[in-house]
Amino acid sequence: MMSYRVGLGVAVAGDASEIRFTDFGRECTVGIVLDSTAVDAENEPTTTLRKGLVLGKVTESGKYKQYDALAEDGTETARLILEDEVDLLDESGTAADTEALGTFRGDFIAETLIGLDSAAKTALKGCSFDEDV
Repeated sequence: MMSYRVGLGVAVAGDASEIRFTDFGRECTVGIVLDSTAVDAENEPTTTLRKGLVLGKVTESGKYKQYDALAEDGTETARLILEDEVDLLDESGTAADTEALGTFRGDFIAETLIGLDSAAKTALKGCSFDEDV
């Protein structure tokens, strides 16, 4: 269990695997394709992308990979939050483009999101974060 605070309210306990602080049907989720080169640098293996990873869209391919504020390929703008854990390795153990779900609107627990910074929070216009409520 983890606890988080919504605005100035009391601390709320929740399941550590949850990334949302409300579930009022405000979420908007879309099907996406994750680029085979996407990584979750803080995970082992890095080819397993964790739920809550902030994603950017590669301009040239239209595929998604981890948000990187210093990149210059389109992923410098946060676009979505990965909805579920995804393994990029195929049956042969090779990283492959993989279909997944990404959320662009909803109410999130900021500390559970991976790669969230102030620029990403600004870019994710349809998202609210518990610490800002």
